[in-house]
Amino acid sequence: ANLLRGKVPWYRDSRGGILDPNPLASERSRPTETVGFFEPMRENAPYEFSADARFLRFTGPSSGGVCAGAGALAAMRLSASWQALADVGGCKLAPNEGQRAGDLMFYGGGPRWTLARERWRPHFQLLLGGQKVTLSQGDDKNAFALGAGGGVDVRLNRAIALRLANFEYRHAWMN
Repeated sequence: ANLLRGKVPWYRDSRGGILDPNPLASERSRPTETVGFFEPMRENAPYEFSADARFLRFTGPSSGGVCAGAGALAAMRLSASWQALADVGGCKLAPNEGQRAGDLMFYGGGPRWTLARERWRPHFQLLLGGQKVTLSQGDDKNAFALGAGGGVDVRLNRAIALRLANFEYRHAWMN
């Protein structure tokens, strides 16, 4: 049970640890509030890092293109509900008829608002940055891009959260 809560096996709610000078006379006279095997939701991590798989579908005059790849995100907490984000990700373009193969990379940063004190954590974010497209014939294009979206995480403990859903809209100003 202690391992599932992220504690060492000898941890007890009702007494001090092995390094406590007087382990039987601890300040922890009553058990801490827990929800299932989760830790209490009292503190927020100052930094967050995540890696994800990405699947993009393009719309527009030459619609039908898809792109599969991965990305990484880093967040620094500014307050209980606000974070500063940096997001970088890329994918390999899968060409349709008449389209060329290549790579796409998005890079951006911006604010994120989250309901930071609950186990269920909705979030909304706005990213400003750029998008770079490198086509198979050596053509490079770089343009201003905007991303906006949101999602829901389930916080398992102080260090681990599971992202259940994430939806974003991204637009790059390029031909």
